[in-house]
Amino acid sequence: MVFHGLITDLDGTLVRLPINWDKIRSKVRKILRTNHHLKPLATTIPMVACGRKFLERLAYTYIELEELKAVKYVVYDENLYSLLKEIKERKMKIALVTLQAYTSTDKILRKLRVRNFFDLIVTRDLSVNRLEQLKYAIKKLKLNPRNTIFVGDMPWDHDAGITLGLYTVIVGNNVPHARRKIEKFIEIKNIIFH
Repeated sequence: MVFHGLITDLDGTLVRLPINWDKIRSKVRKILRTNHHLKPLATTIPMVACGRKFLERLAYTYIELEELKAVKYVVYDENLYSLLKEIKERKMKIALVTLQAYTSTDKILRKLRVRNFFDLIVTRDLSVNRLEQLKYAIKKLKLNPRNTIFVGDMPWDHDAGITLGLYTVIVGNNVPHARRKIEKFIEIKNIIFH
């Protein structure tokens, strides 16, 4: 199969950030005064906030501060850089979809030295819904889903990718029923360059 586009998630997929999401969820539950499980976190906040925009903004601000703290732990990965460079040299379009804020996402990609490889970055500032993020990326980059590979790490990534007919690959073990799985993002080269 020949791919014309690659769409990837950020945390847990492209890079593993040292963020304690359980601790963050606990704090956000206090902010929103709820016992909701808050998974996926960014997606459930508006629903749980029930129109209380002040609390919603407060929750997202707190999350972004935690995301920005994690930036200092991000380190350049020569293998990741080389892989994305090779993908771009093959004239593939590359997009990133993430439930993180744009500011922290941009800083992470710059620290990894891969920011310039991305044709499009879709963050929670545009949408907190993975399906909507993917639809936006496909439309904006004029990609055919059948020739586009999507890499994520969570059940909502898998479901959204399959729904849109993308060649969906899951990093790690968060989606036991996924047909296509890899241990690390770098292994995507075995699929793209087979």
